[in-house]
Amino acid sequence: MARTALCLAMVVVILGQIWLSQAADCGIEPLLVCAAAVMDGKPPTPECCAAVKSKYDCACEYLKNPDYSRFVPLAKKILLACKLQIPTC
Repeated sequence: MARTALCLAMVVVILGQIWLSQAADCGIEPLLVCAAAVMDGKPPTPECCAAVKSKYDCACEYLKNPDYSRFVPLAKKILLACKLQIPTC
């Protein structure tokens, strides 16, 4: 039950941020293919890595966003697993 509530809360936060990020072309909707890696800590899929690479220019914006702060450690692991450097913001 708590996991379902956490998932729902995350989806609400993500959807709320999508429209805020659209103007900067840093919408996170392409990153939704990384849900298993984010929620379950599974290795990122090739599709996830492709999405992360396509949004790499937005990485600092995502990493600095307080709405995503609890996901930063896992996001850094995903970046490394996708053979990307963790940006210095």
